[in-house]
Amino acid sequence: MTPADDAVRAASLIGSTLVDRYRVDAVLSAATASATFRVMDLREGAAALKVFYPEYMRGEAGRRFLRDSSALVMLHHPHLVETLGAGSDPQHGLSFLTRTLIVARSLDQVLAEIGVLEPVAAVRMALHAARGVNAAHRVGVLHRNVKPENLFLELRPEDQMVVRVADFGAVRLAADLGPDAKPNDLPPGAPDYLAPEQLKPGPEVDERVDVWGLGAVLYEMLTGSPPFGHLETASDVVTAITSDDAPHIQDRAPWVEPELALVVHRALSRDQARRYATMEDFAEALRPLAAGDEQLAFDGVATVSESVRAHAAARADLQSQPPPESVPSLRPHETDELGLVGRRLDKRYKVVRLIGRGGMGAVYEVESDDGTRLAAKLISRGLAGENHPALVRFAREARAASVISSPNVVATYDAGSDDELGLPYIIMELLHGTDLSSVLKREGALEPQVAVRLVLQAARGIAAAHARNVVHRDVKPANLFLQVAENTQEVTVKVCDFGVAKRTRMDETLRRTSGLSLTRTGGMLGSPMYMAPEQARNAKHVDERADIWSIAVVLWEALSGKRLWGAQTSLGELIVAICTEPLQRLEDAAAWVPRDLARLVHRGLERDLSHRTPSMQAFIAALEVFAGGSDRVTAEQLVGLTDEHREVLAKRAGTLASGRPVDSGSHGGASVPTLARSPLASLQVMTRPPVAAPPSSSTGWIIGVILAILAAGAAFAFMR
Repeated sequence: MTPADDAVRAASLIGSTLVDRYRVDAVLSAATASATFRVMDLREGAAALKVFYPEYMRGEAGRRFLRDSSALVMLHHPHLVETLGAGSDPQHGLSFLTRTLIVARSLDQVLAEIGVLEPVAAVRMALHAARGVNAAHRVGVLHRNVKPENLFLELRPEDQMVVRVADFGAVRLAADLGPDAKPNDLPPGAPDYLAPEQLKPGPEVDERVDVWGLGAVLYEMLTGSPPFGHLETASDVVTAITSDDAPHIQDRAPWVEPELALVVHRALSRDQARRYATMEDFAEALRPLAAGDEQLAFDGVATVSESVRAHAAARADLQSQPPPESVPSLRPHETDELGLVGRRLDKRYKVVRLIGRGGMGAVYEVESDDGTRLAAKLISRGLAGENHPALVRFAREARAASVISSPNVVATYDAGSDDELGLPYIIMELLHGTDLSSVLKREGALEPQVAVRLVLQAARGIAAAHARNVVHRDVKPANLFLQVAENTQEVTVKVCDFGVAKRTRMDETLRRTSGLSLTRTGGMLGSPMYMAPEQARNAKHVDERADIWSIAVVLWEALSGKRLWGAQTSLGELIVAICTEPLQRLEDAAAWVPRDLARLVHRGLERDLSHRTPSMQAFIAALEVFAGGSDRVTAEQLVGLTDEHREVLAKRAGTLASGRPVDSGSHGGASVPTLARSPLASLQVMTRPPVAAPPSSSTGWIIGVILAILAAGAAFAFMR
């Protein structure tokens, strides 16, 4: 069909009412496979509604829509266009998604009018989009179709603009994009923004496909065309993406500075290993190129001036780019958007430096009046001002963490709100090191005893939370911080981020736990990749056994170097797999893991709660058998297994399985090696103070009052 035919087909639905609820008022966009409308929801008011035509929803595509679309409702972030609901209208034969109606224009419309964008504006737009996509990645959702028509520029008060990402690829429609394309494997439309691995049969995809997509969008913003936009047919584009490097960006836009050119081309590397591993890595490389800010003003979205076009920057040498392992980190130049460095937070804590930030806020190093260095976690000004759900999560985190005392839990010392700045904050101990997720991504499988000792420490921290009737509900490698002592290089695992934690109380009459009202029925809280089946079904009715499942998944990954759930490409598929599909046996995925240890892991992964390890203390007791009498780990031991070491361990595990005797020492696990290189030696993410005393007893009730006020204020906002 031609664009005119698409528009006519979409217009034919104007005036219709779908499922006796959504009255179609106007066409917002039209394509061959789908169309988006402004509708009036007769129950809730104006909304946007995207329909998918029936010929593109047959067979597996239709089944995936039913399975996946409802999962999109759980994605919430300031840089995402939120999905409100999903359904189908049998009378019209249409499947549909409803989403928030925003005052916005798509990026492809803006580019059609303006053309090439000024580089700083382009970088800031890419950063906004990266925040939204990265938020989805953190809960296991890939977009798979990042392109200008799926990025919307929303106009905010005072002529500020925000980029919001829409149309996540939960519904995989058929597309004829070359001889190797298979039905339902590719998103609809032109292939210009699809990563090479999406266009080849066989290779698994991960979040790097979205890095490539956003890289192609940034390339177009800077040059006026996607990398292979000069080719005439879709099949030619597919061939070029899979076999050719992107044309040098400075051949099309000589004014682009070499630093930016190198970042764009690394995002567009056909070799996945050379591409940025995560969207956050891509964003970190872009931030120093955003002219010290990420604010996007309406008048700043403009085409390149004649004076800029007349400038020819030094040419970037793409062939001399070092491999990813030796690319220098650009992280130290984070932008202090809140302007807090040098000020006093709540008149009590001197702000020393920005440590890092995410979509919901930032973490600063601060100094108390007695000279103690601490960390201050702040929610972003916009979210706090709008009484965003993140404020409730923020207060929940402070409340949950403040009652736990354990060397394996990040200590929380204070919480409150700076009334002058309008910023809620949590004061925590300051750490240095990195998180377990970063180590596993870089190193792969760890030596079994090292993996056991790390997880053993984490389990002790979680057990301390359980002892205070707190269920974490979001145990994952990214929330296990590896603190490294500067003098001994000894690693201490610190459990972080109790933002979705659940407080429980013991009903002494019924001898069971009952949930306090800290969450909503049916809500999906936590990261699905590590989520227990019962939590995926209903996050409200879970107990400490949900954390046992999650820590067992973490241990499975640390031992094997693989993710337990790695084949799924959408949130819906992942949830179905967790709830119903057989688990891959750890001993099959990692022959070097002792069989008894594998059985322990799988007992923690029993879907039947009556068969799962009953408590975290019981899990710890069983795991200690494989720790070699210690839980000590040093930074130099956080190195992946070599092939030779895997073979040695596999033979030893096989010997154990056959019942033949082995050398005594660590119950089938090899002794922990001391390795030459230290991957943490150069990392400084957070730094723990030499002395960090907890608050005095007189401050405990103050924290409670402050948190009660925060939570009550947020709850009042939701009831309005």
